[in-house]
Amino acid sequence: MSLFLDNYSNVSKCGAAVSLLFVSGAVIAEQHWQARNTEGSKHWYGHCIIAFIHCIPCGIGLIAAGIECLAHYIFTRYKARHTTSSQNIQDTHQIIQQVVKEENQAGQQQSGSAAGRKDLHNQMRAEAQCPQSPKSDIHENTPTKLMIQKAVVATKKEIPAHIMAVTIQTLPTEENQTNDLSVEEMEKTLAEYSAKGDDVGRAARIIGEEYLKGSHSRKKDEQRALKWLEKSASLQDYWAAYELGCYYRDLSPSNINAAIHWYTEAANLGNTLAMDVLVRLLLTDLYSKDKDTQKNLELAMEWTEKHQKTNAYSGLLRHHLGDALEKHASNYDSGKNGITKNYKKAVYWYQKAANYGNSKAARTLATAYEFEHMNLKKDMEQVIYWSTVEASTLVGWEAMFRLGSIYFSGKNGVPVNLEKAIEWFEKYKNETPDADAYAALELERAKEALRAQESASKLGAQELEEDTSPPSQHQEVLSPTQEPTNEILTT
Repeated sequence: MSLFLDNYSNVSKCGAAVSLLFVSGAVIAEQHWQARNTEGSKHWYGHCIIAFIHCIPCGIGLIAAGIECLAHYIFTRYKARHTTSSQNIQDTHQIIQQVVKEENQAGQQQSGSAAGRKDLHNQMRAEAQCPQSPKSDIHENTPTKLMIQKAVVATKKEIPAHIMAVTIQTLPTEENQTNDLSVEEMEKTLAEYSAKGDDVGRAARIIGEEYLKGSHSRKKDEQRALKWLEKSASLQDYWAAYELGCYYRDLSPSNINAAIHWYTEAANLGNTLAMDVLVRLLLTDLYSKDKDTQKNLELAMEWTEKHQKTNAYSGLLRHHLGDALEKHASNYDSGKNGITKNYKKAVYWYQKAANYGNSKAARTLATAYEFEHMNLKKDMEQVIYWSTVEASTLVGWEAMFRLGSIYFSGKNGVPVNLEKAIEWFEKYKNETPDADAYAALELERAKEALRAQESASKLGAQELEEDTSPPSQHQEVLSPTQEPTNEILTT
């Protein structure tokens, strides 16, 4: 480190000398300039330029020396904190074991049972694995802290706290843990949490999560975990039911029905995330032999509506459901996936899909009503309705142009409506990423036709006004009984 400091000092001195030369040269050059001594001024300005050029490597050297010193400092601090010999860890482990033995003997004398020793082990491991504050690894007034203090005294040297924590994590866990868990044990444990004012459902879920992951002092035990999570779900904790659904979903495909059951339980308790996952599971492998396709689709629609009523964002879920419904309708339309062709059911499911925002289903219905497909009669009102539904989707550009053309040309008995035609053509032009020149031409034609219509209406109104205007006072008005005469009037 001293070598780095010497280099830094030498570079600093050199830089200071060059900077002083630069400043003094600039002052002298300014004095010569004011005295109108051009040659002297040029001479000293030249010295300033030379001094400035010499300052550049000095500055670079200062920066490099500073970075080198900082890197050396960080490296030495990291090495001091994290580098420990294996012999040191082994010695520390032996000392910890000795202190544990002494603590066990003390705990046995005080409590007279093995429960005290087990609790002490569990508490020390929990403290070592899950520190409660980021400011310190080990807290005051804890068994782990007392153990470290005794170990420090025994070794007569300072041992880093993180080495102690790593060593304590190797202590033995609960012994003789079995899968047997009686209802009485669970009720007793929950009664203790209830007496403290804790949420017993949440407490049961946390215990189940610890057994499921093997965290803290509990060995990984899926059977115990499932019992605790089921108990938590029975106590109206919807996150426990959700975790059970995730467990069975990830276990194997054969457990998908169990996953659906627990996701349904969580959804019934109001878990919106469970509703989302449940709908997606119901729509997975719809046409497998062991599934009731129609029942699953109806349940998916029911849970999608409930999901939307919870004010949760359900746009993607509705889109996913709409795709599944459109595919089911197309199977009835074409007779695929083992489904008998049935146009009536195809129209029914196309309507369901279109109502969930599927543009393809809405376009199919509009085309069917216009060209009499699927045994449907021509109905332009239905064409306009389903084209409007398609235009409201994210990719309904084709429907916008179709509606504009219908209102512009008055196709198939639809009254011409130039205002609506212009409205749909403009929507198509503004919202379509690649609107073509033909669409712009149609828009201009519609506008020109509207202007001509307005001019004709205005001209017709003027002519009507002239025809109905009263006669002038110089014009002779014939009475109803007076016969017209052919005589020429003279003044």
